[in-house]
Amino acid sequence: MPDLPLTDFEKQIYTANPKGVLELERRWTPVFDSVNEQQVLIGYLRQSAGYTEMVDRNGKVQWSEETGVEPSIISPIDFLGSGILAGVGRAITSAASRVAIGRGLSVAAIRASGGRVSSSMLAAFQRMSTLARGLLVPAAKSTVSGPMGSVARATLEAATKGGGPTVFVATKLTTRPSVGRALSVAVGDDAVRLANAARASGQVYCAELPKALLFQLERIGLVKSSTTQMGNAIGTEYRFLEAASEFIVPFFN
Repeated sequence: MPDLPLTDFEKQIYTANPKGVLELERRWTPVFDSVNEQQVLIGYLRQSAGYTEMVDRNGKVQWSEETGVEPSIISPIDFLGSGILAGVGRAITSAASRVAIGRGLSVAAIRASGGRVSSSMLAAFQRMSTLARGLLVPAAKSTVSGPMGSVARATLEAATKGGGPTVFVATKLTTRPSVGRALSVAVGDDAVRLANAARASGQVYCAELPKALLFQLERIGLVKSSTTQMGNAIGTEYRFLEAASEFIVPFFN
């Protein structure tokens, strides 16, 4: 099941292969545009027997042509950059943050090419981009994103309440850990000693963090682990980014 929901139309044209990767039907070519400085999926294009059409993510036809198809947009370009893949991942992603997109059309590349693009096609791009923005707004509220992908907020919330194995962590601060701030913690049996070695003043705050929560946060890049040394103390350190704070701060005492 995708972290961000497919539209009803997209559920008909995407299928999951045996590895759990969503694959688009071959007759469709994805169309991307820059939305909030991200390459975002805005619709699809297909050709058949001299007929070409572009549809938005709801499957509504936004542009079509029987003859004289503009050559600058019907030769798909390869998407190989990680930035493009990340953009697609934010729009539609499987549980493993993987989507097989193959080849696609970039609106930005089309505009930059200087090729002939009709006013009706430009208007179609605008309508498709507007719809994509509207779909991203509610999706953003239901997901949490990090440098390496996104996960459903409900998944993280369930991980905070699901019980199971935990990891002991400690940090020494002059104020309590708070939401909206990055946080570094020492991990394991030697965590308190490492935390005390890191700072002369302050109070040690400890927590038992669910392993299931740490797994999800690490998967999307909101926590990174490293080996650190403070004086004579050597141990593991977790560095949580700001976006992780709302899920871990309640565990500290």
